[in-house]
Amino acid sequence: YYIPNAIDTLRFKPNRSKRNEIRHELGIEKSTQVIGIFARIHPMKDYATFLKAAAIALSEQPSLNFICAGHGKDNLNYQSYIRALCDDLEISDQVRWVGAVSAPENLMNACDITTLTSDSGEGFPNSIAESMACGIPCVATDIGDAASIIANPDLIVDPKKPKQLAYTWLRNLQKSDEERNALSLKMRQSIIDRYSGENIARQTLKIFNIIAKTN
Repeated sequence: YYIPNAIDTLRFKPNRSKRNEIRHELGIEKSTQVIGIFARIHPMKDYATFLKAAAIALSEQPSLNFICAGHGKDNLNYQSYIRALCDDLEISDQVRWVGAVSAPENLMNACDITTLTSDSGEGFPNSIAESMACGIPCVATDIGDAASIIANPDLIVDPKKPKQLAYTWLRNLQKSDEERNALSLKMRQSIIDRYSGENIARQTLKIFNIIAKTN
């Protein structure tokens, strides 16, 4: 039997005021389109592909900004490599490294899209479902349960394909406000329907009852 993680949909929810507040704190204009990654700085999260995709996307849309939220204290050599790569790609002015955050829901609301670029090791990546609960689309690599959580092939890419990732971001950023609002509502409702605490509790109870009847 498989029980997925529960998502706190009362905490992770759309919040326009936080969007404006966080953008002001980070010095990002309201009209700027922002892509965020919420993952510790670790080789399996493949920040290299993220940064290479960012450089490609910026060559097409120079006004983009990127937020990287996650600690790298356990992988200092990799963190140094990633920061150096960011400099080498000449995108450091557009990338904000905010480290570990205690309220990721606020930063998620400041984004237009979030992303997860892992190339291995994922089970149920909470950040995808949390972003969707905030009404923010997540473009992710097809690793672990990502495709199942997102349930939209237009938002799934192959691992280690920065060009594919970049153009998937850009394609989704080009949607009209009406299309994006409809997608936002649909995504949040899908998380409530499948992964809210109440729903997971019902699934758990159902499985316990099945086990009890078979013993």
